[in-house]
Amino acid sequence: MPHTLSDMPDELVTTLLAANFDAASLANRLADHGVRVSAESPHLFSYAQKLLRTEPQLASSISAFLDRMHAERITEVHSSELDLLRAWAVCADWRRCRDFGGVFWAFARDPRPGVRVSTRLLVQRLLQHALRPACRG
Repeated sequence: MPHTLSDMPDELVTTLLAANFDAASLANRLADHGVRVSAESPHLFSYAQKLLRTEPQLASSISAFLDRMHAERITEVHSSELDLLRAWAVCADWRRCRDFGGVFWAFARDPRPGVRVSTRLLVQRLLQHALRPACRG
């Protein structure tokens, strides 16, 4: 399956990590590979993203872990029509999604170009949602 973490853009990797791991679980996953970093580090996610870019074995291992964890979502997304996925990326309330990390991972792992576009739309919506309240205050 194409598009492992080491092949994805940095912003997407960081967003996927945040959607699928809390700080403690990400630090534990890194520790499983001999990388010691505190879950309290404010740079944990950006550090992990850089490691995934430079350590292909780590990227492959975490990608495989997420594939196993989200196998059902990967199958659902891969078997869905592009128009349906795009509509979901544009309109869905991901805060109500029972497995947002899994759906987001499945979007990112899907090799179809149309799903790549939908993944970018979803990231844009996440950023807009996260930044708008901060910009208003």
